[in-house]
Amino acid sequence: MLGATFLALARAMWLKRETARAGPPRTEEEAGARATTVRSWLME
Repeated sequence: MLGATFLALARAMWLKRETARAGPPRTEEEAGARATTVRSWLME
């Protein structure tokens, strides 16, 4: 269980870094797609 939590945190940190590098989403649709991706990763 601890490993899964660590993995989720690591992914969240990676995504945050990638998002910062990519800049803010240009449209609400992109923002929604990104949020859906994050949720699907965290639910694994």
